[in-house]
Amino acid sequence: MNRHGLTEEDLQLLRKAGYSERAIDYVLGEVNHGALENPDVRHVQIGECGDLMFLYLILAEGGVISEARFRYVGCPALAASGSSMTELARGRTIQEASALMVEDLMRDLESLPEDHMHCPALAIATLRGALDACRGRRLLTRDEHDDYVHFCGLTGRQLEALPSIPCSDCPEVRRCEEDHLIVSGRRAKVVS
Repeated sequence: MNRHGLTEEDLQLLRKAGYSERAIDYVLGEVNHGALENPDVRHVQIGECGDLMFLYLILAEGGVISEARFRYVGCPALAASGSSMTELARGRTIQEASALMVEDLMRDLESLPEDHMHCPALAIATLRGALDACRGRRLLTRDEHDDYVHFCGLTGRQLEALPSIPCSDCPEVRRCEEDHLIVSGRRAKVVS
């Protein structure tokens, strides 16, 4: 049994489901998993299935991504996709990283279960959202801010299950510059 509590039988089930050894290594190794302190960019993206991916980037001179880490709420395929995406993005310029596609992640991952192909797509969408934030970075104005609905600390399917909190009533409104999820419709962003 490994530190994740997976037995050899569990690993065999992952392989049988369609996870490559590389994808399993990414999941078990938690490659680039976790938040960064004081990132230059923070972005969160919600997938169609309710999964969430948070991306943290540190930029070096010339717009090179010197550090990339992620957090997620989802399945092992999303964990593997996030690890692959951050590995491929690191060391690239914003423009080069913008050119990464799902196919690039799949070449790196080798294989995932067919019914989890939305996971590398969510990882790429998260990267693109973060890179868009790098290009046109700005804080929301107070009026724009009030048009959003806040979900303080909620993740995944909890977003759909619980009532929304209007911004003006949000007890966490002073912390919006921190890791505070702001959702308008099905689109998510973090004020950074």
